[in-house]
Amino acid sequence: MINRRSVLLGSSLLSFVFVPKIVGAQNSPINPTYARKIIFSKKPLDSRSVDPAALTTEFTSRDNIYGIAYFDRPIKELLAVDPNLYVFGNGRDPITGNIQDVLADGDSFRSLFKRDPSWMDATLIYLDISPMITDRRIFPLFAAYTETTIARLCNLLPSSKYKLSLAMSVKSYMQPNSNELVEHSSGPLNITLSKSDYTYHEKQSKTFAFRYFGN
Repeated sequence: MINRRSVLLGSSLLSFVFVPKIVGAQNSPINPTYARKIIFSKKPLDSRSVDPAALTTEFTSRDNIYGIAYFDRPIKELLAVDPNLYVFGNGRDPITGNIQDVLADGDSFRSLFKRDPSWMDATLIYLDISPMITDRRIFPLFAAYTETTIARLCNLLPSSKYKLSLAMSVKSYMQPNSNELVEHSSGPLNITLSKSDYTYHEKQSKTFAFRYFGN
């Protein structure tokens, strides 16, 4: 595995909620089962020993969410024009009803591979979307940017529960002088938001703000 957690990249999946991070890459043989797919689990994933029984696309707002985006070729062959990978989440805002296709991770990838050029040979990337609180390098950013927003969103839900259905994808520009992004990996991610989770996330936000930031 290539330096999975030495670089943290923060950005939005949808502008109002989850904050995924590309936290690692791995150079391994192309996996014919998962090539061009994004898989998700409630536990940290290792591409060398994926347990199909642990994979799911259904989560609640309290779950830990981890993913791997698999490609059908090395990353360097996906970045012929623009040396970036872009992670998108396409979903419907439960409050406004608008469909959003929001950039989640863009030029930060440029800095990442400059810091560790071996990532360009990787055939997959790891995504931490909602990490465990024991992950002291990643969770503080998640708590800072996300817990309060999830609490607010749960509180504003028009009904007691709402399934936030996202079409996740990783893309890049493949043609010069073109605004068209080409998809290299994709997968569905469903997160059930509940009004009853409001108090939980509000408490989490205050607890971790004090623990990690002292306020």
